[in-house]
Amino acid sequence: MKKRNGFTTIELIITITLTLVIMGFLLEILFILKEIYVSNGIRTELLIKQALISHKINQDFTNYEVENIINCLDEEDECIEISFKDGPTKKLSIDRNENILKYGDFVTKLVDNSKFGEPIATSETIIGVPHVFNDTIIQIKIPITYPTYDEDFGINIIYQYNSTIISTIDDNFSF
Repeated sequence: MKKRNGFTTIELIITITLTLVIMGFLLEILFILKEIYVSNGIRTELLIKQALISHKINQDFTNYEVENIINCLDEEDECIEISFKDGPTKKLSIDRNENILKYGDFVTKLVDNSKFGEPIATSETIIGVPHVFNDTIIQIKIPITYPTYDEDFGINIIYQYNSTIISTIDDNFSF
């Protein structure tokens, strides 16, 4: 019997090929995991920004009574101005060029590649509800989208009030 001291050429080629295939699969898994990590990071950042701005606006709507909502005369940004009784007057605006959302002194820049949709601001009186109750609803919606997701990461504020107490809301306020 002949003693073997190593690999034959065919065994060496098969071993190297198998090693390269396994390394290729491992690299592909690594790239997929990296993409999942980055994607989830972007989604988390979008959700955090959505929560922060919604919290700031809802905090004012909860703590103060709305006195007036009007269109801004600002030419650069799309905005509305919200005045509160015994409270501050704040602008809610979007700057599409810089991808910035502002509410009062709170400013947040959107995640790269995200975009603003068309903002909607409406006031609607609910028919059939007696005026002694909160009979009117204000809705402010600013959609924010990101190309990878089919979700809206924007803000959606709904405020219900009594129209006999607050009558200075401009029915045609918009962005």
